[in-house]
Amino acid sequence: MPTTPTPTVTQTPTIVKGSINVTLGGDIPVGNTLWGWKLNDADEWITSNGTVSDLLVGSYTILVRQVPGFQSAQSIPVTVIDGPVNIEVRYIDGCPNFAAGNATCDADGTIDNDDYQCWRDHYKKQRKGVVLQSFATTTMSFLGKNITCQTADFDGANGVTLLDFAIWRVNYVSRIVATPIPTVLPTPTILPTITPILTQTPTLTPTLTPTLTMTPTNTPTETPVPINP
Repeated sequence: MPTTPTPTVTQTPTIVKGSINVTLGGDIPVGNTLWGWKLNDADEWITSNGTVSDLLVGSYTILVRQVPGFQSAQSIPVTVIDGPVNIEVRYIDGCPNFAAGNATCDADGTIDNDDYQCWRDHYKKQRKGVVLQSFATTTMSFLGKNITCQTADFDGANGVTLLDFAIWRVNYVSRIVATPIPTVLPTPTILPTITPILTQTPTLTPTLTPTLTMTPTNTPTETPVPINP
């Protein structure tokens, strides 16, 4: 009798998939649109926390959007396994108040004339065709003073432009206006107290001048003399 062939059972391979959860954090205020991330070479940046699902097991790269004035990883390698992988992207403030014009990265965020000199130097170089690397640090000299600058692209768009100057100027002027001017109070003049000197007025005693009264002399009475006949 012919042998009945045993059917071969082919197992369908199980496709294992995973996901990547990305959380943005650090010193940048939540809700801004400057930070972001994307998977490998995706076209658009994702500017909030998010998840990429249905990823085959394997190696991927999370690209991190660079923000002027903040330090962060530029890329993060990720290995996807069966299940979610959690990634946190942190931005550290390496240049406080940079987006407002602090090109010199003063620790207290002060916006001053040195920041303008940085912008002016970078703007002139860019007009001459010099390629300025974003977020790079350079040193320039102004009136014998060396100034360390971060590329003065304050808005992070289109390189160093007149709009970046406007950003610096608005915040520089507002800082001057906001600085209280001390009120100089006049020193009061102390007037001397005059003590009156009392002078005694002498009392005049009237001198009596005697009035001479003429006492009339007695007029003698004539005695008549008899006449003899």
